[in-house]
Order: sequence, then structure tokens, then C-alpha cells
Amino acid sequence: KITIFVFFILSFSCSYRPSNPKGLSDKIYITVVNESFAPRFGILLKRKLKEELIMTGNFQLVNSSSQSDLDLYLTVKDYSKKQGTAFNEDPLIAKSFSNQMLIDAKVSAKKPKHYSYSKSLTASSPSIKLGENVKASNDKAFLEITENLSRQIRFFLINDISISKNE
Repeated sequence: KITIFVFFILSFSCSYRPSNPKGLSDKIYITVVNESFAPRFGILLKRKLKEELIMTGNFQLVNSSSQSDLDLYLTVKDYSKKQGTAFNEDPLIAKSFSNQMLIDAKVSAKKPKHYSYSKSLTASSPSIKLGENVKASNDKAFLEITENLSRQIRFFLINDISISKNE
């Protein structure tokens, strides 16, 4: 009996998907333009956002604007990198940087009535300049920022946009 119970639990747990609380299944087209000096950031953001939206189950990604219910335009506006403050007690902080990204997100909905909604979003992550691992530290910071921004955009789409559509 225990074997059957374990088999039953394992077979259903493999097909787990996050819930879709508002019953959304909008088709969405994503465009990312990188106007910052952060190389590859636009590509990383688009890839991470697609993963995030697929995991929620609330949106279906499409390949063109003509197929979509929602068009999401993301513009990476600014990338800044600020030096950490030096303290005699902690020389590691003197080698740290704060990486920050600013993006503008604009959503245009086509159904049931046309409207658009926009929002500016920021995210930051620290990195440390230690010898040869500068690139690895920057890449890790970029990945953390893309994860943070992807979550913010997902919440923006699910909460702000779905509320606007229902009004």
C-alpha cells in the first residue's frame, strides 16, 4: 500500500505547475531594447523573463505582435556602477561595486479595449573586484538583476495589467 501511495504522489508531483489565480492566458509578445552600456543585458533579461512567464502559466509567448493580446516593450535605460565606500576596518568593501539597472516597461493591450500602461523599474546587485574574477562577478550581478527585474515585470503584468483590464 505504501508503494502505491508513493507512486501516486510522485506521478502527480512531476506535473506540478504554479497556479493561475486570475485565470489569465493572454498571448504576449516581448520586445527588449538595450540603450545602456551593459553588453548582453537585454538578451539576458528577455531570456529570464520568458522563463519566468512560462513558469507562471499565465501567459503564452508568441513570435509576433500580430498574434498577441499584449505587447510588452522593455527599454533598458541606464546601467550604473558605483564604487563601494572604503573603510579601514573592511578593505573588501573598498573593492565592491553596486551595479544598478533602470528599465522602462510599457504594455499595450489590444483586447477587450486598447490601452497602455507603463512603469519604470530598477534593480541592483553588488559585485566585488577581486583579481581575475571581475567578469565572473559582473556576470553574477547581471544574472541577479535579471532575476529581480523579471519578477517585478511578472508582478506588474499579473497585478497591474489584469486589474486594468477588469476595470
